[in-house]
Amino acid sequence: MELVVVNGANAISRGVLSKLAGKQYSKIKLLDFRPYRKSVYDFQRALPQGVELEKHQVQTMANLDIALEGAQDVVYFTHDYFASSADKNNFIIATSKLAKKHGVDKLVAVCPIEHELFWSEDKQTPLEVRDEAQQKALQSNERMTILNTNLVFGRNSYLIHYMTQCAMAGKINKAIGGSSNFQYKPVSSTDLTNAVSTALSKTDDVKGKKFSVNGIQSATLKDILHLVERSVGKTEGSTKLSGSFLGLGLSDYVEEFFTGITHDKNMARMAEFLDANQPNLGEGDFHQQFSLQYEKNLNEYYSKTKFREEDLVFPIFTNYKMVSLD
Repeated sequence: MELVVVNGANAISRGVLSKLAGKQYSKIKLLDFRPYRKSVYDFQRALPQGVELEKHQVQTMANLDIALEGAQDVVYFTHDYFASSADKNNFIIATSKLAKKHGVDKLVAVCPIEHELFWSEDKQTPLEVRDEAQQKALQSNERMTILNTNLVFGRNSYLIHYMTQCAMAGKINKAIGGSSNFQYKPVSSTDLTNAVSTALSKTDDVKGKKFSVNGIQSATLKDILHLVERSVGKTEGSTKLSGSFLGLGLSDYVEEFFTGITHDKNMARMAEFLDANQPNLGEGDFHQQFSLQYEKNLNEYYSKTKFREEDLVFPIFTNYKMVSLD
């Protein structure tokens, strides 16, 4: 059975796919702006024997239209690009409409909070703009389901992987490492996979609806940093908090002139936004509504997991200061 994955090259997507492959699907059709990333080839080599991975470069809506022909089960992920790529909000609407055009039976959109672009030139906040786009997507396709995820932890994570690298290196952006106001509920990659699998198998119960996917334990980014510091063998609180580009306090506009919107910059904006606005990320919790049991929690995972430098070598630390990880 084939699973089509839109924007499937990112780490969170690969974490989910690695657990679905072989159990439910013998073929994965991976669509992405950059499907030939090193990380995708590493993922492909680790797939169970007999599972086929077919990579398609999708950079326009015409590409996506062709790639969705004949698809029945589709999982969409918010992409992890912040420059020189399609608008995230327009992309989910287009995917919804094209999936309906092609008669896709199951469409589950996974939207990690950490993949959102935390910048808006509108009067609305980034999450308000996202929510409007998601509502339009649901209205365009009655068979669509949206899963808005909290932070994701595990071997295939994004922000928390970066924070672990920062702890190993001994320095982190103060907006991230010093964030102590907003309480996240990080969900493990395993528990996120269970939510996606359940959504795919219970189409009649979830179609046309939006849910949140959260973990069981609350923690601030500062709390999480302390956990990962211990997991890399460092003393809690040993990671130095760093300020703006070159320490000069340059404005966002000047920084972006030189670097563009980089991964670590968007992460810092997310931390600042959530600290300041305290949005409710837990409305419509999927695990609660479907009585799913959690397999992993944050504290237990990091108390048992000891990272070595070679575990964190890729994406390399400096790649987060670029517009693409690999």
